[in-house]
Amino acid sequence: AKDEDVDYMVKLLEYNDDDDDDVVDDPARAFVKYAAAPTSSGKTASALVGFLASAEKYKEETSFTHYLYLAFANNNGTVFGMKDETKLSGSAIIAKKQGAAFALECLRKRLLDTTSGEKEIDLDETPPPRSETRDALKKLLDDHFPEDARILVHLDEHRDMCNDPDMKKQSAAFRQGFMETIADVERVTVLATYTAMPGEIPSTSSSGTCRYPVPVPPLDLDQVIAEVEELRWPTNVTE
Repeated sequence: AKDEDVDYMVKLLEYNDDDDDDVVDDPARAFVKYAAAPTSSGKTASALVGFLASAEKYKEETSFTHYLYLAFANNNGTVFGMKDETKLSGSAIIAKKQGAAFALECLRKRLLDTTSGEKEIDLDETPPPRSETRDALKKLLDDHFPEDARILVHLDEHRDMCNDPDMKKQSAAFRQGFMETIADVERVTVLATYTAMPGEIPSTSSSGTCRYPVPVPPLDLDQVIAEVEELRWPTNVTE
């Protein structure tokens, strides 16, 4: 990718307010930022590229210091999932609280369990209020990261965390509770990647937590050709 495309991605990831009209202009609002692109387009890898550019190139007060990756599909089987999907509540209100509680346990396991393989988490059938879960999540991060840490939480294949075709409304509420609860924590930026946008999160025209698109830097063909010898036009061809 070209440097200017990576720079623009980092700008959108790092800042919540800017004089430029193309950048989010409400610092008080929480955002779920997302990159939606087809399979094999580089959207998953671009998140790490954006983090490294922020952490190593800029090193400013707004730069990210830590990266937490949570995958819900693929990733060589190291994914987070529900132990018993039948525990998903039939009430969208409760399902949203379940999603928040699931987010807390996913992050707890991400920080404490370094082994590979599927991470199964039992759903809380009587989850606490989302504000209580958010406070517990904040404490978890405060206990594991320095005070000046700025954390990029990457939710890869976010739709697959809960996608029951027979409970679409409840599944959407679950995912909304998951993403909004993390995004509501200060010092944390959420980036969700999938082939589609997180439609369960309201658009930027709404109040409260909302979604905001982050473009995937396109492939720089000139750079690829320059670095891959097999793609270069032969110079020693004779008639």
